[in-house]
Amino acid sequence: MTFHRFNKANAKIYNILFLFLFLSTSINASTWPTNSWEKSDPVSLGMNYDSLEAYSNILKSGALGYIDGMLVTRGGEIIFEEEYANNYDSLYRQTKTAPGKYNYYDSDWHPYYKNTNLHTMQSVSKSFTSAAIAIAHKNGDIPDLNAKIMDYLGEYQSSSPDLRRNNISILDVLNMSTGIKWDESSMAYTDPSSNCVQMEQSSDWVQYVIDQEMSEDPGTKFNYNSGETMLLSRLVNKTTGMDLSKYLETNLFSVIGIKDYFWKHTPKGLTDAEGGLYLTPRDLAKFGYLILNDGVWDGKQVLPKSWVSQIHQTSVTTKTDWLKYGFQWWVMPFGDDKTALLASGLGGQRMIIIPEYDIVAVFTGWNVYEIPSLHSYKAMQKVINAVVPEKPNNTKIVILCLYFLVLLGIGFTASKRIHNISDYYVGGKKLSYWIAALSARSTGESGWLLLGVTGMGAVMGLSAFWIVLGEIIGVFISWQFMAKKFKSMTDEYDSITIPDFLHSHFKASSNLIRILAATALSLFVIIYVSAQIDITGKTFESFLGFNYYTGIAIGFGIVVVYIFSGGFLAVAWSDFFQGALMFLALLILPFVAYFTLPQDTSLLSGLQSIDPALVNIWGSGGFNMINLISIIGLVSIGIGFMGSPQVYVRFIAIKSTQEIDKGKWVAVLYTILTDSAAVMIGMIGRYLLTNSGQDPELVLGPAGENVLSILLGHVMPTIIIGIYIAAVLSAVMSTVDSLLVVASSAVTRDFYQQILNPNVDQKWLISFSKKVTLGLALVALGVALTVSILSPDRTVFWFVIFGWSGIAATFCPVIILAIFWKDYNESGAIASMVTGFLCVPIFKFLVPKISGIGIYFDKLDVMLPSVLLAMLSGYIATIYKK
Repeated sequence: MTFHRFNKANAKIYNILFLFLFLSTSINASTWPTNSWEKSDPVSLGMNYDSLEAYSNILKSGALGYIDGMLVTRGGEIIFEEEYANNYDSLYRQTKTAPGKYNYYDSDWHPYYKNTNLHTMQSVSKSFTSAAIAIAHKNGDIPDLNAKIMDYLGEYQSSSPDLRRNNISILDVLNMSTGIKWDESSMAYTDPSSNCVQMEQSSDWVQYVIDQEMSEDPGTKFNYNSGETMLLSRLVNKTTGMDLSKYLETNLFSVIGIKDYFWKHTPKGLTDAEGGLYLTPRDLAKFGYLILNDGVWDGKQVLPKSWVSQIHQTSVTTKTDWLKYGFQWWVMPFGDDKTALLASGLGGQRMIIIPEYDIVAVFTGWNVYEIPSLHSYKAMQKVINAVVPEKPNNTKIVILCLYFLVLLGIGFTASKRIHNISDYYVGGKKLSYWIAALSARSTGESGWLLLGVTGMGAVMGLSAFWIVLGEIIGVFISWQFMAKKFKSMTDEYDSITIPDFLHSHFKASSNLIRILAATALSLFVIIYVSAQIDITGKTFESFLGFNYYTGIAIGFGIVVVYIFSGGFLAVAWSDFFQGALMFLALLILPFVAYFTLPQDTSLLSGLQSIDPALVNIWGSGGFNMINLISIIGLVSIGIGFMGSPQVYVRFIAIKSTQEIDKGKWVAVLYTILTDSAAVMIGMIGRYLLTNSGQDPELVLGPAGENVLSILLGHVMPTIIIGIYIAAVLSAVMSTVDSLLVVASSAVTRDFYQQILNPNVDQKWLISFSKKVTLGLALVALGVALTVSILSPDRTVFWFVIFGWSGIAATFCPVIILAIFWKDYNESGAIASMVTGFLCVPIFKFLVPKISGIGIYFDKLDVMLPSVLLAMLSGYIATIYKK
């Protein structure tokens, strides 16, 4: 059995593969791999071999599913080739046997034929069957493709009386538009009701297909039907007098040098044309290279050039509007007027041919198991991004260099004002409301706003505004009801860190609060900062075409240098500058993009035509319990602004409580405008860049997080795009710098100075603080690199939310209760911190797996339940100790 399941999420790899375009324009074949392939040095082609090898290690690890091999050719030479070992024998013992004679868990047949290096091709076999028809047509054995196929198969009589069957042409069969009633792609291949399973259980496969009822007029509608390919197998047999496997051996395989292969046969001895071929990846690539060269092999026209052209020009639309099918090939449009060909088979057998750029990519696998999930194409996506970077644009780089120089200048200037530990960690408590408000907002938002929230706008549409509502509520409550009280209390205690405040406020009898605070901050800050480092790499990769890891190194280095120089003052000043840049960038883009929309339709009606869920404020499916819980989870994101140390250290550092009154409206207005603009960018991008029935992640990346960079390329000139790159990096760096300084202060001030060495020299302490900052940054860098390898399909939005929730759940309940409940005591604070700290991983990794209720907590996410339980435990512990 070999039905094809085209999963749209997996199709991302095909679109990203087009990045190989930048390798060159068109290359004429100078060598033919009839006997063997030559290999090219990737470095000589401008590839980053180290990155290629790093992504290859991802495949070897098995983190992306069961991938057996990957091979990419260009210009008739192999530029990348790798094989990966999987323990299929162990897997077979854990899975059930498929029904019928075709057992997909039999190691003699799948994925390799009887322990040889011949790999199952599954439905890629169909494209070879197409070649057989092409050759028979060229040789005159099948002179007319519009002829009725039943005229050739007169020995078969159908048990179904529908005479429309007699009107099925050979061309209809090639395009899978016969009108035969058939279902194989909507169910698992182990489902006995699948027509493909039933065909393979029958004694005569061709007769089984002909006996099926008709559901449509021939030639009117595409329906994937492996059985129809068996009609073609019999057609070749009848018209040429040869079995299809022998016919291809004589007319194709011997010409292009395929010597080692195997075909399965049906009980009647007919070649299993729909999925029975076994080949090596190198020989499959030979077939792709033949198609790439318009059917010519070493000067000989093996397939008609017109046949290959017809495949590209096919007009048969599938259930996925953007994807077409014809002549037993999938046809994928890309760019303005280009197409790529795809031969595709069950389990991860893929061959992608991009004639415009002389590329053939082959990969094999056996992803027919529920665990691990099907991720082989995402692995290829990462490899392509690594090995074929876009040529950096000099204008963008110049703007970026100017941006970095400003940051370094701020760090140098701030360093001249650092005289003691208070200056290093809270700027001497001299911030104005403008600097405090904008630096607090840019720190609180992070790269999550420009990549994560814009992506949510693209994927969720109007329902993403619940995120905006939650943030507005959190920011307003924080500035209106909490900030002034917190400022007064920290001034009274002369606190310069959050743990300082907690220890003094509760008149702590031990250093446990300081230790807990330092531990929690260090852990979750490392997670949060690692997410921001990840965003830095993605920004350089998607905007500039840099290698992901090169982008990480550059951004990481700049942040560490200016923090190292100027401490909190450098952080606050740079965050003010970066916050202003983010503000302008976010507000300008949706206005400019909006005026590029078609005049004949509104944004909302356009989104409705793509997906009605995009204009439903409750999300896909409308108002229901799952969506309501999900919305509550989105709104609860705003809780993080009500006590998170990286935000509240601004209230310690601000000049006075009077400045807070002024800063409140700056912060709230900033949140309303920037968050709303981010969602609008996503929505406009979704409308302009995707089509109805098209998976948005195929175009816009995982969770839509590339929508900003892609939309910019459509509506902004290069020099402006350079400014936007700086804006995205501003969002990242304004958070990274604040988090590192806050975590460093917890380790240096609250652990080392207050517990281990109270009489330490101030200058030595400042020097030590810088070293701690660097150490924490390096650990976060290590986490980011590790996650990039182990979880290549991670999304920024949820990665950031986990770190954000960890910090918020540990500190927000304590800060809220300390401000508003005078009886709240040390025991309650400790209970709250411990509960919040533990609840985040529990609600993230364990609770969602509980049968029945797990799905609700998964939608709710970790913030709200963790904070509520932390407050409850704090209340209970306080009452108990009174």
